[in-house]
Amino acid sequence: MINRKAQVWVETVLYTLIGLALIGVVLAFVMPKINSTKDKLAVEQTTESLNTLASTMDIIPGNVRIVDFTMKRGSMTIDSPNDRIIFLFDDLSSPYSEIGQKIPQGQLVIETEKGQKYYSVTLTLDLKGKYDIRYKDENVTHKFTASSVPYKIQLTAESADNESAGLEVMSIDEIS
Repeated sequence: MINRKAQVWVETVLYTLIGLALIGVVLAFVMPKINSTKDKLAVEQTTESLNTLASTMDIIPGNVRIVDFTMKRGSMTIDSPNDRIIFLFDDLSSPYSEIGQKIPQGQLVIETEKGQKYYSVTLTLDLKGKYDIRYKDENVTHKFTASSVPYKIQLTAESADNESAGLEVMSIDEIS
């Protein structure tokens, strides 16, 4: 009788270990695919958001628009001296596009680079020749980092001035 109880416990432990091993094997194969899909979805959503931001900039001088911009991953840089908005993902588990190739998509250019451990994807919205981009009315570079709370970005269209080379000035401000 003692022998049967021991056998039941050994079988229970053995079956539990086999079940856990099978779950571990399945997760080892499935998790990279899930992470790759999450990365791809994040890049595609950001691409759509940046294209929407670019189309929102087509406003009449003197008007103001406020845009909610959610950034759960990556960083966005307003590069006023070069009239560009650059969004960078530097922690992707798989490449988004062909490495080293610049791929136009809408008003954006997408470029994937390989790092030591992760891949990085740069989304560049080049507005040179269309707008004189400024951050808080200055030609400076400003970086936004990932946040759980959406940024409120104010776009103010202004008429060309002496410094804008005849281009419409687009002032980008962060409001709380």
